Amino acid sequence: MVTRSFLTVARKLQSPAAGTELMAPLLYDFVRLTRARTLLEVGVGYTTLFLLQALADNVAAFFHNRAGLARKTRGLLDRAEKTRSRVALSEEEFGRWMLDEPTYADPRYYVSDYRPRLFAFDDFSSKTSSAICVPAVAQQLGLAHLLQFVPARPAPNAARILRRYLPIDIAFNDGSEYESFLLTYSGLVNPAGGLLVLHNTVTAFGDNPILPFLRSWNRHNDDQFEVMSIVEPHKLFQGSCTVLRRICHAPANNRVASLKSKRWMTQMLASLDKKRRRQ
Repeated sequence: MVTRSFLTVARKLQSPAAGTELMAPLLYDFVRLTRARTLLEVGVGYTTLFLLQALADNVAAFFHNRAGLARKTRGLLDRAEKTRSRVALSEEEFGRWMLDEPTYADPRYYVSDYRPRLFAFDDFSSKTSSAICVPAVAQQLGLAHLLQFVPARPAPNAARILRRYLPIDIAFNDGSEYESFLLTYSGLVNPAGGLLVLHNTVTAFGDNPILPFLRSWNRHNDDQFEVMSIVEPHKLFQGSCTVLRRICHAPANNRVASLKSKRWMTQMLASLDKKRRRQ
């Protein structure tokens, strides 16, 4: 969680010129909401600590919820054993199971392991950046094990992101070589809702030239991304971001029907128990 003690330490890296005092907690919420596994950041500093803390909180929530999911599923199957004649769970049984803690948890998410990592690129070219201090502060906060620091520019170094961590769930670029960044990394973003977040794209001095390029590029690539810009109206500069969400144009399927099968639930519980024993 973003506690008072966390903020006290994190503010050591806050640079007023970076304008990320509100961007950092927004990124934290993006990571928590989407349960992102692999993060990419270009331009390291204050925001890095919020991304790392979000991953740490995701890990804690993942294992807590996986244990709770196994517990409530075991209870469901014990109760359903009394209705041996039915292959599928009743609507009442399934509805009660969904509402039990962890409420509405999707078992398929918890069957896979959650081993997140932040790949953070910075070539130390900015004189106002606090990037050089990030590894030490991350260590102080107990978050260094989630950080892969790459002291280099992002565009020519995509191979530094280990293949086992692909695809990228959220990529945040704090103002470095936007065009080459999009061309290099857009294809590595998770097609099932992965996010690209570009900082400082709209200012009181005019829009960043990346915006018309982005719109044209997206049209020529079958509108792979939903695009939205968010503006902080009280700031002249460093007060906006553009969020691109990669979308899959395939028709959505009903993902709930199979869950009502007792056999599927039994297999899922066995898988969860096996995963928990390996933790």
